[in-house]
Amino acid sequence: MLAERIIRANLEAESVDLSGLGILSIASLTEVLGRMPQLRTLDLSHNELSFLPDDCSMLSHVHTLNLVGNPIVDVSRVLTGLRGMASLRRLQLTVRCAADEEALVQALPSLTTFNGVLLDGAASTSHLNGSGEATAFAGWTPEDAAAATQLFAATTADAELPPPHDEYVDYLRRVEMHVTCLVAAEADPLQQEGEVLKAHRLLLEFCFKVLARQVARHSAADGEKVAATLAHSMDLLDRYDGLWRRMAKERNATVDLMKADMRRAIHEIETLMSLPAAPAGPRAAARHADASGLSAAAPPKGSSAVGAAGRVTPQRSARSTGARTPSSRAKGYASSCTTPGRSVGTPRLASPQTRARKTLSFKQLKELVEDIYASKSKYDLKCRESHLPRETMEQHMYTYFNQRFGLKDLTVEWATAVMEGVKRYAPEDNDIAVFGRILRNEVDEEFRFVQCKVRETIRELLRAFLDRQNPLKSSQDVAALVEKAVQGGLREAEWEYIVGYMYNTEDAAALTSLIRKQLYFLFPTRKVTSAKSLKSATAPLLPYVDFIRFLLNFQLAGHERFLKPFVKLFRKYDADQDGIINGSDFRSIALALDTKRTERQVEDMLRHIDPLGSQIITFSECVSFFSEDLFRMQAN
Repeated sequence: MLAERIIRANLEAESVDLSGLGILSIASLTEVLGRMPQLRTLDLSHNELSFLPDDCSMLSHVHTLNLVGNPIVDVSRVLTGLRGMASLRRLQLTVRCAADEEALVQALPSLTTFNGVLLDGAASTSHLNGSGEATAFAGWTPEDAAAATQLFAATTADAELPPPHDEYVDYLRRVEMHVTCLVAAEADPLQQEGEVLKAHRLLLEFCFKVLARQVARHSAADGEKVAATLAHSMDLLDRYDGLWRRMAKERNATVDLMKADMRRAIHEIETLMSLPAAPAGPRAAARHADASGLSAAAPPKGSSAVGAAGRVTPQRSARSTGARTPSSRAKGYASSCTTPGRSVGTPRLASPQTRARKTLSFKQLKELVEDIYASKSKYDLKCRESHLPRETMEQHMYTYFNQRFGLKDLTVEWATAVMEGVKRYAPEDNDIAVFGRILRNEVDEEFRFVQCKVRETIRELLRAFLDRQNPLKSSQDVAALVEKAVQGGLREAEWEYIVGYMYNTEDAAALTSLIRKQLYFLFPTRKVTSAKSLKSATAPLLPYVDFIRFLLNFQLAGHERFLKPFVKLFRKYDADQDGIINGSDFRSIALALDTKRTERQVEDMLRHIDPLGSQIITFSECVSFFSEDLFRMQAN
């Protein structure tokens, strides 16, 4: 799950933020949290926690715990677990009434602050240890006055003349009155602490001046040196005081800007949500019939993909459709609004009675798919640089929408709309079909680059054919002919040349047969029944977009056959059906693919694919890693 990934990313961290992840229970997290020896602060706010495990001794080193925003109705369901956290000093928890708060405070005598309020008897310890939170600052305390008096006594000890005790007492009284007024006027705890530190500085300056007068009685020169040192020290403190005040001012200005941006973003989101959903575009009947025909006809063996020399060689990628449960990322965002076993594709969104289900048009879905692809590429690069495991495409779709909207309901709503759009438009568009199969971990992510290469190769082969057919034309004229064919259509000689070059004899024959059926479907009145009539001057042109779709669909079907045995094997060990396995599952798959592998070879393979020991290995990574085994499986 996402929470465990965040924890495992840095087991030496002093604080862990698990807020807003929809966590229902931390029972499965206490063990891994217990492996963090430096952990002091744990933020579990705004989740779905209604209780804590009775045994939280694994969290005995946690000093600060935030449980604000969780549906904890009965505090007795968290008390036992909190008692097991021996080092807990600061607790934030939403309570229903004062009685619950009092019960918590009495049951946890080691607490120093509760919901930002300094508890009785904790002010002195918190201040002297320097560990009090900014939200629990107690202002000027008797301990502050005692510390200043102790400094004055040390400064005037062994003085020849009686110390100015009355003068000091009067000065201390006036400083205390002044700082008390300033602290009361400040709402920011950091500002309050700053005023107290300034009061200490004034008392330090007073003691320093007394010391300078005593030194001057013995030596005027030494007295001047002490006075100069005092002046320089006070100047530095004044400059530092001005610095932190400017920093506080800039911080407040930044916070104000962020709040304004947040209000504006919320307003824009509310405006978008109030707009009616865009109607889905009409489907193309011919395309739908074509897609249905392709799916019904079983393509011949030997699927291929573009190789280095321009021809097509078998590639990895594809798997058959199966029932799925939510991925770990989907669970993280949708756990609060789904029931166990509910598919991610059909989550129960908040306020369904008042919100119309979002529907994406074909254009909107295509743009979103490209944006998610681009975001995934950047995110994968950041994961490599940060030494973090990759996400599956489904996980990253939720990451993408969360970064875009920042609201859980909107994230789930848009992700659901994408999944429904994929179901609607996959028969019409190969790009969307590939994206849907990647989401369901039926095709590895790298396969989309193979499809891009197929498109490029088709255009290059068309240019080469037209260049050979028109040797006297310039490159600009040939480019114009290519563009004309792309916009208009392909003659039989053109598409036959491309198919024959890209595929082996068996695949080429199958594709040619399918294309002729498509031409008959598009132009039934021509009664095209023979190759001779097709080669006549009146033979219909094959639309370029249909030709591209034919080859891409053929390529995708071949990938599905190619990976079908591996997909079956992978799903055997992918218990959650989320496209992620751990190291133990990887070992089992490696041995199943090649029973002759030794344990040492398998361990070396595991260290190569999961060098960080994250225990998170995706389907796409396995397809790339086991490519040689997959080719061998196909050959056998």
